[in-house]
Amino acid sequence: MRRALVPLLLASACSAAPPPPPSAHVPSPSASAKASAAAPAPASRLPWIELSGTDAKTVLTGYDPDGDELYEVTIGWALAVLGAPDGGAYAVVMEQAPKNPYTPVVLRIDARGQETWRTSLEKGGFTWRLFLAGPTGTEPASSKGDRDRLFAFEFSGRNAQGKRHLYVLDAAFGKRLRDVDLAFSDIDARGGVMVVSDGSHVSRIGPDGEPVWSVHVGRFPSLDPTLPEGPRRVAVGMDGTVLTGTSDGSLVALDAAGKPLYQLGVRGSISRIEARAGGSFRVHTDDGAVLVDRGAVLETAESRPPGGVRVVDKRKGKPTEETPATPPVPWKPTIAYRAKREGLSPEKPFEHVQSVVAAAPNDVWVLGKRERAPGEDADRLFHYDGRTWSDLGVPSMSFPKEVFAEGVPARVSRFVPLNLSRSPSGALLVLGVRVGGAVRPCVLERAGSAYRERRELRAAFANIEIEYGTKLSHTASPGGREVLCSSDPAVCVEFGRGVTPKIVPDGEGLEIPDVLGDHESPVPYRSTWASGRDDVWVMGIEGEVARFDGQRWWHILGIERMSGLSLTGSGRGDVWVYGEAGLWHITPDPRAEADLEGTPSPPPPAASPSLALPITGADPSYRLERVVLDVDGQKPLRAALHVAEGPGGVVWLHDGARVVEYDGARTRVLYQAPKPEPFFCWYAPEPDCNLCAQCTERKPNALGCQRCVAPTAAGEGALLAPEGWHPVRGGRASPEPTPLADLLSVTVAPSGAIWAVSAADDDGPHAMIQGPRGIRLVTGLPPAAYADVAVRADDDAWFAGGLTGASMSDGRILPEGEGTLVRFDGRTFTRHRGPDGALLSVAAAGPGEAWAVGLAGAVLHAKGNTVEAFHLEREGGVRHPVLLRGVAATKPNDVWIVGDGATLLHWDGKALRRVDTSAAGKEATLSSVIAPGAKPGWVVGPGGLFRIVPAR
Repeated sequence: MRRALVPLLLASACSAAPPPPPSAHVPSPSASAKASAAAPAPASRLPWIELSGTDAKTVLTGYDPDGDELYEVTIGWALAVLGAPDGGAYAVVMEQAPKNPYTPVVLRIDARGQETWRTSLEKGGFTWRLFLAGPTGTEPASSKGDRDRLFAFEFSGRNAQGKRHLYVLDAAFGKRLRDVDLAFSDIDARGGVMVVSDGSHVSRIGPDGEPVWSVHVGRFPSLDPTLPEGPRRVAVGMDGTVLTGTSDGSLVALDAAGKPLYQLGVRGSISRIEARAGGSFRVHTDDGAVLVDRGAVLETAESRPPGGVRVVDKRKGKPTEETPATPPVPWKPTIAYRAKREGLSPEKPFEHVQSVVAAAPNDVWVLGKRERAPGEDADRLFHYDGRTWSDLGVPSMSFPKEVFAEGVPARVSRFVPLNLSRSPSGALLVLGVRVGGAVRPCVLERAGSAYRERRELRAAFANIEIEYGTKLSHTASPGGREVLCSSDPAVCVEFGRGVTPKIVPDGEGLEIPDVLGDHESPVPYRSTWASGRDDVWVMGIEGEVARFDGQRWWHILGIERMSGLSLTGSGRGDVWVYGEAGLWHITPDPRAEADLEGTPSPPPPAASPSLALPITGADPSYRLERVVLDVDGQKPLRAALHVAEGPGGVVWLHDGARVVEYDGARTRVLYQAPKPEPFFCWYAPEPDCNLCAQCTERKPNALGCQRCVAPTAAGEGALLAPEGWHPVRGGRASPEPTPLADLLSVTVAPSGAIWAVSAADDDGPHAMIQGPRGIRLVTGLPPAAYADVAVRADDDAWFAGGLTGASMSDGRILPEGEGTLVRFDGRTFTRHRGPDGALLSVAAAGPGEAWAVGLAGAVLHAKGNTVEAFHLEREGGVRHPVLLRGVAATKPNDVWIVGDGATLLHWDGKALRRVDTSAAGKEATLSSVIAPGAKPGWVVGPGGLFRIVPAR
């Protein structure tokens, strides 16, 4: 098989001076390294400059290589500053002119601090970058003025063609040589190589400002073609290598002539690329920073920046130097705690919980709503006695008519509950406001089933106008001192036993002890609670829950991460999480098992381009036969998203709304998605919104899982539904909390254990196992958005997906970016790269052997620690970038692949052939396959159900 001429992502586009044609294949990272691995030159001692003062009045100070001051000069409103080789500087400053109040000016300061020239520019905004280069674009800038060019790139706006402006000036005299309109979003230059990037192109710029060459560089293919490209970043290395990357984590390296060197993917959207000494690059993503050196991704580490005249910006409000990020506080994920969604019934969990007061595990009070429904506009009080919940109604009491303001007739007021607290004696307090002629804070104390008003607060708040949307907080000391504070306006009143109520300055209320002590939280937190030094809990601002046990931090899983949640506790290890989204009770899980731990191997180097895998003709042995399954008491099943086979030949099929089991004679329903509630919209005040609306869904939510069902026997197994993971026992699906979000695949190991993987784009675990005694996590699996898992044994498991997770328009997380295939041998996770894009399905074909398929016709064949990457090629040598959705294998020489465009392929160990799919239609989407054996196989998709049967 021949190699592809260029990587999937690259296609050269000629410009003013096109590069030589690419070689017969893109060199592997090791070959690239040999070709370009010149020993780095020792860093020379250079002058440097420092900026101080402010943006509007910048002071420029030059220093020689020994740190002795050369000059100090004020240059005004500096927008960009570039150090000159002689110790002077070039700068863009904004000046005022009579006709144009904002005129950008380029000026040159020499090594004595004297201004040698200045050039006014007719147009330009407030964002600029300066670069110095020689006129040929190949040698470094020199001290010979007639050979140097100053490039001033203006970023502030685009013209009608979407281009920005570049000014080319004579660096010695300031003469404007060229004005050029260019499309660029990022720029870098080094060693005489200057490149710009914009969207899908990287171009090298010559001495006249025109492109010397331009290369088209795209993203990895995506399941959502509507995703925007995102900004493209670029950097030039010390040896002239150009590295560019974008939002899906794709990186492409070119040499100085525009020839492709290597491509690879990293995890997360790329925000910045920095050249480092020795030829490496530091790549910053929203998942962290990694070092990339000649196609190899190294562990995150600092390396020296490249040599050059430094500009240290010490102006007010500017960072002085790039400081390494503080290492995060380590924490370990655990499912030793169980998070249960609470409500009056499992079908009707609480919604919009305002406050929780937990005196003990069997004495918990909640202020919130039963559900979001018409007429449910007031918060109610609920009580938990350790077994059941009681609905105590809306806290209220009757108030006599009162005069709320001088000159206003007496009026009846009503009480609006806002929060809960406890008095020093332990009585439940309901904090709220009385709304009548005015709005005043009000505190009700519950005694038995009745309430009494804490009237001593009235006088203190009589002359303070409280806004309706204010928030109230209350603290109390054991000695009887209490403080009530409002948020709008910020007012605190001190009261209590033996205390005359009085207004105290905001912030001078009772101090709340810091339960963290000397221990730093692993996440920025919203609330904390502790029962002791070895039982400290933190609620992160993004919905993370952490516990400190006296020795280390644990990441508590099982609650969907969302902002706006708070946390309190009722006893050691007994915690309540609440907020707009509802209420959860976290308790120790006695069934928790030890994690299955593995050690990740170092990241692999960049993969070579994939080989062509030709489709060599038709397989005359098989054809498809359409099937319709009659379901007991329901409409027939005519299509499905996924099909899986269990022991004894039982087949489970998932159509997005229901799961059915077919045993060869009878079809029964194991799971049915709840019918949508009656359509209605409710309206309520919300933060940042005067009156917001939320409507119920008009139809059930469909889940775009890759492998949705996992039968272990007739009526036994697990399935994925829109609300999460469901174990199936005795033919019925039962609800079960899942510690992993965005589950995309479940499968059964030969041992009977059920494995599941997640595409969640976070730093948590991405796999778990359901065994006979409960759930345990798989830790050490390299972070990625996983779409599928295949297991031959506990020491032979395969995981497939993409390095980055993409949020689809319907809220799902699906894999994108570079494909990743990981093998677990019971001790170590070994990762392989998929150069053509994310992988969606994997099948274990034999001991240590697997096949995986995915986007752009990508096919990976791994055996042991080696892997071959292929892309499909139609008959006639044309690349076939079809989306491949499923793969199944009975043995290494019996592999079946399905995908879009009625794709059904069979590998027999010698050739890849297509199977007759005329029964499905030319454009059918085929999403899942069971390889035929002694019994017919199955192929399913949105277009129908089909058996794979012998051809007549």
